[in-house]
Amino acid sequence: MKYGHLERIQVRLTVKGPLYIGSGEKLTAKEFILDNARHIVHVPSMPDMVNAFLTARQRSLQEDYIRFMTDANQKRLADFLTRHAIPFNPPPAWVRYSIQAQPEFTAMNGLLTFVKDAEGRAYIPGSSIKGAMRTALIAARMDETAKNALWRELEANHGDRHESFAEQTMRTLDCTPWKINKQTGLPEKDAVNDLLRALEISDSSPFRPEDMTVCRRHWLPADGEERVSRSPVFMECARPGARAMFYLTIDHSLWPAGEDAVKTIAAALCDWESLCYIAGEKHFARLLADTACVEGAPIVLGGGTGFQRKSLVYRTRPYPEQAADLVHDVLRKQFTRRTGCTYKPPENAKTAPYMFKAAGYDGKLYPMGVCELSL
Repeated sequence: MKYGHLERIQVRLTVKGPLYIGSGEKLTAKEFILDNARHIVHVPSMPDMVNAFLTARQRSLQEDYIRFMTDANQKRLADFLTRHAIPFNPPPAWVRYSIQAQPEFTAMNGLLTFVKDAEGRAYIPGSSIKGAMRTALIAARMDETAKNALWRELEANHGDRHESFAEQTMRTLDCTPWKINKQTGLPEKDAVNDLLRALEISDSSPFRPEDMTVCRRHWLPADGEERVSRSPVFMECARPGARAMFYLTIDHSLWPAGEDAVKTIAAALCDWESLCYIAGEKHFARLLADTACVEGAPIVLGGGTGFQRKSLVYRTRPYPEQAADLVHDVLRKQFTRRTGCTYKPPENAKTAPYMFKAAGYDGKLYPMGVCELSL
């Protein structure tokens, strides 16, 4: 629908691989209930649960609960409730929400939660969608000067953020001059000149409760699925097949003249998907069949999607394989003993990073965060 120079488009998003967008909160096993009999995770409102203990039971229950919470040897809230014969089926009133888990999950030490709105419903922030589009559009618009400059920047210091030259490729709106940093001599990031100023993306509609599940992260080497490494990380995810809607508003007075915004965005997303495939995902093609986008444009969102989805380094070389050694150097610098983990690629690693992130759902492994947009 058009409103003068503004065009508002309703976009349907279909989840193809388990989608995790973190809220920044990690629950311990003392903050959720894993019902193994029904394969459901209940997340309580802790204040409401404690108040229910006080009103329904004697004072000794409160004291025992305090001992439970402060005892490092006691791990699971479900054990405490069972010991005191406190039923959680059906879920009591103090349960905030429940989410389906995989049948093989019999123990979980922690749970990373999905971002939720004020009513506790999972949704996709518009900033997540816009960020993924931004990466694809920058990659599509980088000229040879920007590519070479970014390559030199990374070679000089693997740990620095590399946005200065990449951001210059977005200078397609002649609104105001770029500000030059007096110390570095480089243009400063300024949203006024950003191509994405012409786009406004709403938050998505909330997912239905039945669209949410709990998934576990897996690590796969490029030489086969036989050595799958299971991570201790469990996440609330939107399941494959889940759908949501959001609105894309285009300001045609700011978008470059003579250029179809929707076609440009779709083409950039498709090109970015092809680049990520060539950069390493082709070694895991057996996992990609179920996430192939047939009708719409592919977009990959959220956590666990891999380094190649977030970095422009592979765009700097004519053949992505030429950037693999530099990617290894960048990751070695970022992941050191000081940061809590180290990056040690094996000799002759086929991909960089040398491991592929996936998530298990319904007996299958999927690449994480793959979605399809119907523009």
